[in-house]
Amino acid sequence: MLLLGRLIIGGIIAAVIASAIVIYINGRINRSSIKSALESKNVKGAIIKQIDSCSNVVTLEDLESDQEYEIHGDDVDISLNTGEVIYV
Repeated sequence: MLLLGRLIIGGIIAAVIASAIVIYINGRINRSSIKSALESKNVKGAIIKQIDSCSNVVTLEDLESDQEYEIHGDDVDISLNTGEVIYV
């Protein structure tokens, strides 16, 4: 029973650590708005991991810490590409 409790607590902690930081912006998600959002979180650079044009969400991963960021906006610029690196 004690082992099961520890496994559950460990799973919850892992899920909290692995969760993405969500950032909401007004307007279109483009390179400029991504740079501003990353700068506000003191991130020097990130790679675009996923672009969801239906939900208007861009998922990025910090190059230094592997922390994920989700940027939600009103629209996604079509010139953004998965795998593109954005430096602040």
